[in-house]
Amino acid sequence: MVFFFVHVCNVKIEEVCSLSCCSRFWRDVCASDSLWIFLYRERWPSQSLTGNSHHSQYSSIEGWRSFYIKRHNEMDDRATSIIKVINQCSKSESVEVGDYQKAIADLHAMELGFKDIVLFLFAAKQNALLNLVGLHYLVFSLGVPVNTNSSDFLIMLSTSMQTELHISCSIFKPVFQDR
Repeated sequence: MVFFFVHVCNVKIEEVCSLSCCSRFWRDVCASDSLWIFLYRERWPSQSLTGNSHHSQYSSIEGWRSFYIKRHNEMDDRATSIIKVINQCSKSESVEVGDYQKAIADLHAMELGFKDIVLFLFAAKQNALLNLVGLHYLVFSLGVPVNTNSSDFLIMLSTSMQTELHISCSIFKPVFQDR
């Protein structure tokens, strides 16, 4: 029942946690391992849960809710390192191509998923360069289609990203002197 509700209604993790505070019944339902396995797979579909002794060992000791929270915190730490680099570059309102490409490569190596990018890089407090890095990663690394039929993607962009993006590209051509 709860899985159907969470999946169909697209309930956020915060709402599941709030629901667990309503009564003992809902606390037990919202703490079930099967729910948190479902939520884990939904958020990080590329992460295999089968055959990984680390996943099964940790989950049997701590429970899947704790495992989900630990994974979320790892993703937060990883995203924070990228955010710091881009924020340092954006103080001058520009970012070098190498820094931009490194940020994309680092996101790929960190295995951040769609929801991680939306949560960490498209937050309202983030700057336009971070939004752009996140968008680039979603489209080119995760293969998220960008077309007018993808209403979920467009809604996410309109509610998460900065509304005004001022982006300019400057290319400096080296000048060589003839001798």
